[in-house]
Amino acid sequence: MNKKVLIAVLLVTMAGSVINAAPVKKQLKLTKNVIVETQTKNTAIKNKKEETANLLENLRYAEAKTNIEELLTTNPTDLDANIFLNSYLISQNRLNEAQDNIDELFTKHPNNSELYFLQGLIYLKRPETSNMSYRNNSKYYYDSGVEALQKAIELNKENYKAYNALGVALMSAGNFEKAEEYFKSININGKELNIFFDSYKGVNYDWFEK
Repeated sequence: MNKKVLIAVLLVTMAGSVINAAPVKKQLKLTKNVIVETQTKNTAIKNKKEETANLLENLRYAEAKTNIEELLTTNPTDLDANIFLNSYLISQNRLNEAQDNIDELFTKHPNNSELYFLQGLIYLKRPETSNMSYRNNSKYYYDSGVEALQKAIELNKENYKAYNALGVALMSAGNFEKAEEYFKSININGKELNIFFDSYKGVNYDWFEK
C-alpha cells in the first residue's frame, strides 16, 4: 500500500471515530442530567420527610396530611411515608385503619422500631374509645402498649418518641419514678422534653423539674 492510500485510509478511519464519538458524548450528557435530576428529587423527598416528621411531632396534622399524600403519590410503598400515614391516622383516632396498615407493614418489616412505637400507641388509645370491649380490658391494652413501646426502644435506643410515650403511659398509671427515668432518657438522647402522646397533654408535668 503506497503512502497516499495509507493516509487516505487513516483519514477515513479518524473521521469515522469522530462521527461515532458524537452519540457517545450525547449519551454521557443525558446520563449526567438523569443523575442530577435523581439527586435533586431524592433531596426534595428527604426534606419533605423531615418536614413531615416535624409537623406530626408538633401536632400540625393538616399540613402533615398534605405532605403525606404527596409522598405516597411519589412512592406508595415508601416505608417512611406509610409510617407517617399511620401516625396521622392514630392522631385522628382512626385506630382500626392504622392497625390494618401496621399489620401489613409488620409482615415486611418485623423488626422496625417505629412500627412498634405506633403499635404501642394504638394499644394505649384503645380504652379511650367508646367501645366497651376495649374499656373493660383496659389493663390488657395498657400492658400490651407498654410492651410494644419497650420493644421499640429495644430495637432503637434513639427512638425518643417511644421513651416519651412510655413515660407518659407509666405516669398515667401512677408509676412516676419509672416514668421519670424514661423522660430523662429523652434528654440523654439530645431531645427536649416533648409530649408527643397527645392523649395526655393536659397532665401536669411539674414534678419532672424537681
